[in-house]
Amino acid sequence: MDLVPANMLTVSCLREEKFSLKTSCPICKEEFDPKLNIPKVLNCGHSICVNCLKRLLESVQVSYSGNGEVFTSLSCPICRASMETRQAKSFPNNFQLLDAIAPEDARIMTCPVCKLTGAESSFHICRECTIENYQFDIREILNEKPPIHPDNYTICSTCVLKEHNKEGHTVISYVPVRLDHQFKTNKKSVDVLKSQMTEKFSSVRVILTTIPQLVAKKEAEINRIVALMERAKSLQSLDKIFEKYKMEMNEIINILNLLIEGGGKLNEMVEIKLKNLEKANEEIDAKHCFAEKINLLEVLKIKPEEIEDAVVELEEPKTRIQKIKKLIWNTVFPIWNQINYNSLKILNEDIHLAHQKLFIAFIIFYGFFLFFKNILVLF
Repeated sequence: MDLVPANMLTVSCLREEKFSLKTSCPICKEEFDPKLNIPKVLNCGHSICVNCLKRLLESVQVSYSGNGEVFTSLSCPICRASMETRQAKSFPNNFQLLDAIAPEDARIMTCPVCKLTGAESSFHICRECTIENYQFDIREILNEKPPIHPDNYTICSTCVLKEHNKEGHTVISYVPVRLDHQFKTNKKSVDVLKSQMTEKFSSVRVILTTIPQLVAKKEAEINRIVALMERAKSLQSLDKIFEKYKMEMNEIINILNLLIEGGGKLNEMVEIKLKNLEKANEEIDAKHCFAEKINLLEVLKIKPEEIEDAVVELEEPKTRIQKIKKLIWNTVFPIWNQINYNSLKILNEDIHLAHQKLFIAFIIFYGFFLFFKNILVLF
């Protein structure tokens, strides 16, 4: 089965595609978007979506010549221009097309270099130029806050095509970097609000725990009134004590009724709020979020082995410090025990001076022995 049907390669079909106002892939007819159907520019200048490009690359036929040479040329499905095959991700994105199809709520930015404006999705960062001009490696944004706002490091898609679309320039998509920077900024506010909520929740817990205890104490005092009625001096005194009992019992019943009514309303309100929150989260997930979390390491074009090397460099000093601490502890603690057990005996008893010197020499020798033993074990 051909990747591009023959009826799609007629002159009328190509003209229809050429003058169509829809920003869709000429092969699969799916509309371009910055997430799934990313437009990729072929060497001839035509754009197709990344999914069709991958299928096109998988269908490339390998040909051989008589002298053993291997040919794997790729043909444009629109104009049939021949080009060298390579991985789909190495074909450049059509940034200007992505800019044109940017969503209506996209943030509009101004390029610091050429002063042209465009959607945020069409802006990028050149790693090497950022290091040269601002003395900041954009990869460091993983672990530290940049000295200035990352907007200042950006360049538009036009500048990328003119000045940075060549060897020695690592061009990085800006939106994931900006999102990560803003998330870390928002996270500080999230932590503050979460801490306030935890504090309030602790106060509520205390209140909810205290109320039953106070009611129980009040009930105990009311029960005491019953015992007082049994010792009433007269009928008049008994009536007064009984009236007091009824008043206090009615007060407790009113308190419990308030708790039931207020607690019921509170439960109902919390349930409604929870359902609304669950529905809102689903809408946010569908409308405002990516299907999966962005891998910033891939965006910054950091290879896994580079991460491993960085982790090793960070872990080595920590491991070394831990080993030194353990060495000191394993050496000093046994010596301290020996001194503890024997020093009082030496000081309190009439032991010959030679024995004291012998004990001190033993402690020094024991210390050196433990020190070198632990070095061999730990290192």
